[in-house]
Amino acid sequence: MPAGYLGVSVFFTLSGFLITRLLLAEFSRTGRIALGPFAARRLRRLVPASLLCLMAVLVARGAGAYSDVPELGSDVVAAATQTFNWFRLAGSSSYADLFSGVSASTVSPVEHFWSLSIEEQFYLVWPLGLFALLRRFGLKSLKTTARILGVTALAVVAAPLTAVVFGPEATYWATTARLAEILLGASLAALVHSGLRIPARASWLAPISLFVIIVLSMRWPSDGGPAYEGWLPAFAVLSTALIFGLLTPSRFGQLLSWRPLVWIGGISYGLYLFHWPIFTLLRDRGWTLDRVGPFTVAVALTFVAAMLSSRFLELPIRAGRTTPKATATVALGAVLGVIVLALFVPQAPTAFDTDDQLLARAAIRPVDSLADLESIVTSSTSTVPETAPGTDPQTTTAPPDSAVSTAVDVSRPVRILVVGDSTAQAVGEGLANWAVENPETASVSVLTSQGFGFVVDGSITSWDGDPFIERSRTMLADDVPTAITDLQPDVVLLMATVNDVTDRLWPGDDQPKSPTDSGVAELMGTYYGSASEDINAAGDATVIWVIPPVPTTEWEAEEMRDPARYLVQHAVIEGVASDSDLVVVDLNGWMDGEGLLEDAAWRPDGTHLSNDAAADLARRYLGPFLVDAALAARLQ
Repeated sequence: MPAGYLGVSVFFTLSGFLITRLLLAEFSRTGRIALGPFAARRLRRLVPASLLCLMAVLVARGAGAYSDVPELGSDVVAAATQTFNWFRLAGSSSYADLFSGVSASTVSPVEHFWSLSIEEQFYLVWPLGLFALLRRFGLKSLKTTARILGVTALAVVAAPLTAVVFGPEATYWATTARLAEILLGASLAALVHSGLRIPARASWLAPISLFVIIVLSMRWPSDGGPAYEGWLPAFAVLSTALIFGLLTPSRFGQLLSWRPLVWIGGISYGLYLFHWPIFTLLRDRGWTLDRVGPFTVAVALTFVAAMLSSRFLELPIRAGRTTPKATATVALGAVLGVIVLALFVPQAPTAFDTDDQLLARAAIRPVDSLADLESIVTSSTSTVPETAPGTDPQTTTAPPDSAVSTAVDVSRPVRILVVGDSTAQAVGEGLANWAVENPETASVSVLTSQGFGFVVDGSITSWDGDPFIERSRTMLADDVPTAITDLQPDVVLLMATVNDVTDRLWPGDDQPKSPTDSGVAELMGTYYGSASEDINAAGDATVIWVIPPVPTTEWEAEEMRDPARYLVQHAVIEGVASDSDLVVVDLNGWMDGEGLLEDAAWRPDGTHLSNDAAADLARRYLGPFLVDAALAARLQ
């Protein structure tokens, strides 16, 4: 079920229905809603298990797990304070990223707290609003029901409006965009309590609705589509119909009342809480959970954790008799305790973050005329090695044991333009940092885009990569030639790592092909050669191809874990460079020779260089290499 997240939507609607029915029943009995006892019941029900989950994550982090998760301490604080959805929305990550090839080692074990946060925020506001309506208009008043329906209608409109104005992430994470799903359940509760007649034939709505829900869960994509475009309120109509159909006795209702299902329902909160930390921990340890055996073990561990939590923590606390004030005091103290512990979580090595100020300081400055580039003092060693065996004399490679040059004195700064994807962005910012440290030696401009590739045809099937292909096509056709004309670089460094080696459905084929399939390497070579020719034609720059380091990421798309596809790309780069008299810098070989390919400090997510690693690479190796390559090209 790629759209398994629709289960959360069903839960939202069911929760809105159940909570509203409880509140209406209490007002019907007592003429009031006791907000203190209501809040205390919610605290006793939700807080103990959630804090146990967060404590388990912190203990695991202390034992060395989740060490690559960025901002884990902040994640735990946001989860403990039930603001995780807003914390995520204020950041730079995307829920869809969880399903788009992101490294398992960097996925937060508390990512699922976003939905619990929305629920808690609803519990905080809804009893107050409902009580105000009941006090103003009365329990049986049509005005009360009409206003609940009106608020629900506004929430339904808010979801697609949020998609248009604020984008897909806000549509998925913002409480205001998800309230419609909860309020549709609340509206059904209000209609039923006001005397809505439920015909016996309505029972057919339940199996039909559940069937459609399952089909949509199998058909909607995980990293895009209707859920991110404001269509979840429409989906919640199905959840509402499912609940409505179960309100009248039927055989289907009896089936869902089967004792094992009821038992699972009794521990479902714990199942939800503990499944994600367990799954992420196992995936971080290299488990492949899309296989029956490992998945069964993961589910079994989740059931054990949920059962233990229910038996020894949740049920005893729920059965306890404490005043609302005492409950709130203990809960607040426990939350503060978790927050304090979370503040001491060591920061994980961070992947390369864009530093706009650094890039601006290092950027190439446009000039009307460009002086000749000459060496004033040549360093004692050169990073441009001898000709590799079997290659054209103009094609150079950098073996792992190549010498490391110091900064070269040049007549003017070497102008370096970096073009590529997010891995090139990381490398480019390392070069920018080196250029700022050596302003007389180099200036660096970076032209990159996430998911960029030089293969600009076919349709990526490993994930939804078509938008990346379109953006890459635009960059190569328009942005890169413009940058070369405006900036007059001496060197254009080309680098792409991931999207070029995905499975693709090529025009005329009926099945996707891997880079290791027959004929695909030749196709890749055509596109890489075309990019080289176009860049050569746009200016007088030396084109340098980077052989990128093979990722060690545990990709969600299993095929992307095969190193062979990356080695095909390496061979294509070497072949194109040899045919076109271009320079190759073997970053994969250099890192392998230095023992850095598996170093988590260098690549925390297994793909992108960290800030410090990129800067170290530029100082020790890549910066001087590019300067020497530019000088060598001017001597020919």
